[in-house]
Amino acid sequence: DHAIPYIEDAILLIQIAKGDPSFWREITAEMQAGILDDDKVQNYENKEWDYADTLGFEGGLRLAKGALLMFTSYNLADIDYAAIFADDFNFQQYLNTNPNLLTLRTEGSARMAAAGDEFNTAFGLFINAFDAIDAESDDQSNDILAFTDIEPNDKPRIRQGLVQLRNSLQGTESIDPNDYFDKYIPEETVDLNLYNFFNTPIDRTDLPEF
Repeated sequence: DHAIPYIEDAILLIQIAKGDPSFWREITAEMQAGILDDDKVQNYENKEWDYADTLGFEGGLRLAKGALLMFTSYNLADIDYAAIFADDFNFQQYLNTNPNLLTLRTEGSARMAAAGDEFNTAFGLFINAFDAIDAESDDQSNDILAFTDIEPNDKPRIRQGLVQLRNSLQGTESIDPNDYFDKYIPEETVDLNLYNFFNTPIDRTDLPEF
């Protein structure tokens, strides 16, 4: 919970750059070394921060916020990591002795719905960042986000994956695994609905007996 306000502040700050599609800044080697408290400036090179990086960075922040909202929707305070990693660990017995573990908190359903909204926004930003990078015609070698290590034939598949994940956060999306895995055998689609996952969240009562 404590980290979420800081992420929200960062999201607000980044709107300054996001409001200008022509935004561009040079992130020097000295700046990078200073941020990481590293005196070996020679290990870094100047980088270009542009509009695509702004979109991608906000997407990452919203993804992090969504993840925190999701995990803090549940009662996890009773987790005993020493017991979990013990050789004789029994999951069902552990649940029985910790009746609040993995139950939704009082505001858990609302937090899960908010997490879904953040993930939906994040993937929309990733798609926009992808398109912004793809539209760039200048040298990409010093960009923070670039396609320099991605095969041209893989780009449509990556974009399609981002779109389908975002669509699944809005309803049911039929996905053909063969679009992503060359040796996937079953010739059938998989229906993915992350909207239901976030808006009708499960808790320990939905788990099978172990």
